[in-house]
Amino acid sequence: MTGAGPDPQGPRGAPPPRRPLLVLTIASFIIGAGVMLAFEAPVARAIGVTALFAFIVAGVFTIADPDWLGHEDE
Repeated sequence: MTGAGPDPQGPRGAPPPRRPLLVLTIASFIIGAGVMLAFEAPVARAIGVTALFAFIVAGVFTIADPDWLGHEDE
């Protein structure tokens, strides 16, 4: 026993989840879809499109994490 505490990458060596970016992704989708469906004013549409664009960008960065993509299952 080395006394080095628990492995931060979990039991299988998977990298830790990126919680703040995942929360931003989900929140952007909910806000964007809600505004786009509930309101028809041009300002509301602009806010909804911006939030949905943020959803796409945050989702790409959540999925395309180099540590997660480089991890191979054994």
